[in-house]
Parts: sequence; structure tokens; C-alpha cells
Amino acid sequence: MRIPPRTGFIVSHRHLVLRRARGASAIKVLLLIPVALVLLLVLAVIFFEARKAYWDHQVKLMCEKDGGVKAYERIQISQEEYKRLGGQQGDIPIYSKSSAAPNDPFFSEEMTVYLRRSDPEVRRSETIYKRKSDNRILGRYVYYARVGGDFPSWAHPSSNGCSFPSEGISRQFIQVKGE
Repeated sequence: MRIPPRTGFIVSHRHLVLRRARGASAIKVLLLIPVALVLLLVLAVIFFEARKAYWDHQVKLMCEKDGGVKAYERIQISQEEYKRLGGQQGDIPIYSKSSAAPNDPFFSEEMTVYLRRSDPEVRRSETIYKRKSDNRILGRYVYYARVGGDFPSWAHPSSNGCSFPSEGISRQFIQVKGE
């Protein structure tokens, strides 16, 4: 005589094994969620920093090629004229055409071109310095800058641009007699 197999025990054991396997799988998924979130955060930071480094490099190349002060004409002024114009440390403030006083002999005009409007913003600013009497260009200052591009934060955005001339801008094309 044959003894019938005890299927109830086998089914319940198999069911118990499957239930344990499903439980272990759910725990693995729950543990992978924070790991995936951290990985996404790291990848996002890498993306933003790489993009910012790319544009910083582009700005550096543009500064080397086109940035800085170019003097077209060098003029001399007296010590009295230098003092009257508010000169300090060899540099004279040259105001925009609309802000310059009627007796100021020089004025400036500024133009900004946005090379990239989205984040990060990249722009080229050019300031032209002119003599008021004949409207001749004395010099020009070109400045490239990158603003923003940081990993989303609530802090002030970072920036990078051409280095400012150590001697000042007007000193490149205006010389004070006796200096």
C-alpha cells in the first residue's frame, strides 16, 4: 500500500520560502532607494560642476583672445586736470555719456552681449572711452564673465571673468604729466 504524499506540508513550505524571498526582495529595493538617490545627487553635482568648468575655460580663452584694455590714443593731462577730474592712484573715473558732467572731457559707452542667457549666463561687456570734444575713441575695455551654473542652491551664484587691469583702465590711455 502506498502512502499518499503530504502535499499540505510541501505546499506550505514552498509558500513560506516564496514569502521569505519576496520579503528579502522588498528589503533590497528599500535599501537601494537611498543609494540611488545619493547616486543621482552625486551625478547632478558632477554635471553642474563640469558644465561650470567648461564655461570657465571658454571665458578664459575669450579673455586671452579678446579681453582687456586696448589703448588707441595716449593723451597727457596736467596734475591740476587730474585732480579736477577726481583722479586717485593714477586712475580717473570716466562716467557714461548720460552721467558725465558737462565739463568732463571724456565719457564712456557700454555694451553687453549675452553669449548664453541660460544658466550659467555668459556675457561680453565692452566699454568704449571717448574724448568729448571730437568723439574719438581713446581706448576700450572688454570683459567676459560667467555667472551662475552652480548646483541649485539658495546662496549667491558664483562668477568668473577676465582679470581686471592692475593699473586701472584710464591709466592705459591717459597719462598725467609729471608722473
